[in-house]
Amino acid sequence: MAKRRKKFSVLVIPDDGSKSFKFQFSCPMLWGMGFVLVFSLYMVFAGFGFFFKARYWEHTAQTREHDNARLRADVARVDELAQLVTHMKAGEQQLRSVLASHISLPSAPYETRVAEVATLLKRPSAGQDGHWRPAIWPISPAVGWIMRGFESAEGVFKNPHSGIDIAAVEGTPVRATADGQVKFTGADPALGHLLVIDHGGVYTTRYGNNRVLLVKEGTRVRQGQYIALVGSSRQSRVPYMHYEVIESGRACDPRDFLPGE
Repeated sequence: MAKRRKKFSVLVIPDDGSKSFKFQFSCPMLWGMGFVLVFSLYMVFAGFGFFFKARYWEHTAQTREHDNARLRADVARVDELAQLVTHMKAGEQQLRSVLASHISLPSAPYETRVAEVATLLKRPSAGQDGHWRPAIWPISPAVGWIMRGFESAEGVFKNPHSGIDIAAVEGTPVRATADGQVKFTGADPALGHLLVIDHGGVYTTRYGNNRVLLVKEGTRVRQGQYIALVGSSRQSRVPYMHYEVIESGRACDPRDFLPGE
């Protein structure tokens, strides 16, 4: 006699006394249903796992794309620095030959000055802790020289000069000498492309004779941030920038605020 296969029955009896239902399941069927249930749960959890991995891969791809964009920007800045250094080398001898008969030039080798410029270009936003008093050179003394100083308007035979003129190779970056907000950018009959920065209401600095202005009116700037490039002048064969410091409405000698002066 053949052995009968074991079966399991499930009886459903409604509360209202209506016809009951009986379901019979064999062992293979129960095993199959169990396998399907386990497989379904596995697929659900695997789907969640793939979903989170996909999100992680997407985030990683975005991060790498951001890093690549930043790397491309750094490469562009290196190219810009290389062009600036090449331009400065081209104008070095001409500038020295013109200035040699007027002022005493520093004896530091040109390579030292270029290295300092490279270091400064890597730090465009120095002074993050709130410097509201002009306290640095608008052009590094390693690449610029004062060709005309401040001359007070007091006196009968005075030839007033409300700031200082700093000679430098055309295109040399100009820095904001303190934290502040750009109040004016535009053309001035005497100073060419002029930029004016207000430093908290007490001090105001003016940067004239620029070739290019790098910031717009209303922009907040930090001490050490590059704001313009030195331009040339029809009145002088030597490229230079004009720099003024105004304290409470009165023009001051900028050299009183410069380190090392």
